[in-house]
Amino acid sequence: MQSIYSPEPLAPDRAHVRAPDRRPWYVRLGEERPIVASGCPESDCAPGAIEAHDVYCRTHERLLPFSTSAPTRTRWLVVNLLRALVCGVFTVSAQTASPLPVTVLAVLTGAAVLGLPLRHYTVGRTVAVVLWALACTVSALTAVTGTHGHRIIGTVSLALVALAWLGWTGARLTDRADTGRARRARRPDPGDRSGDRAAGMIASGLAVVPTALLLSLLLAQGPSGWLLRL
Repeated sequence: MQSIYSPEPLAPDRAHVRAPDRRPWYVRLGEERPIVASGCPESDCAPGAIEAHDVYCRTHERLLPFSTSAPTRTRWLVVNLLRALVCGVFTVSAQTASPLPVTVLAVLTGAAVLGLPLRHYTVGRTVAVVLWALACTVSALTAVTGTHGHRIIGTVSLALVALAWLGWTGARLTDRADTGRARRARRPDPGDRSGDRAAGMIASGLAVVPTALLLSLLLAQGPSGWLLRL
């Protein structure tokens, strides 16, 4: 692997992080800070003017993902095959009077729109694409189910989103508390920690109340009276 400190020029569109983060992926979500090491293939491209989420070099008007210094026959063939494939998808959809081919194309396009700006964010890119796939799966399920199925899907989705949010919030609070304890352990005088205890009590209350309300609603209604409809 080529070092970012090597005197040789880096390949286009490369980024790095200052130090490896050993924390779990769900704690690192939203905290990744990649640093752009190289821009587009042009020799005078300054990476300092490019952000890690950029997909286009405004200075030289070139796309950053999959960019190379010189075009190749393989790249030319792949690009033109993709163009022909897109045209063929619309043709098949029109000839068969079916939205399925265009729907598949839209799903893949959405994944590219989400993934390309996050290509340097390892955790964020994976989570975004997975959530997009789950959203498309739920949409497909709602398209083939009736009103009763919509209510079930809506309620289950609400419960999963609430539980995932509470779990992620709890993990973040725990990580920050561990970090705070580690920092205080290195200090000779930790000082007053009443503010930290108060923040922990407030956060615990905010996490418990939505869970209790959601659980009580689910138990009160039961499968015969699902709450929401998509």
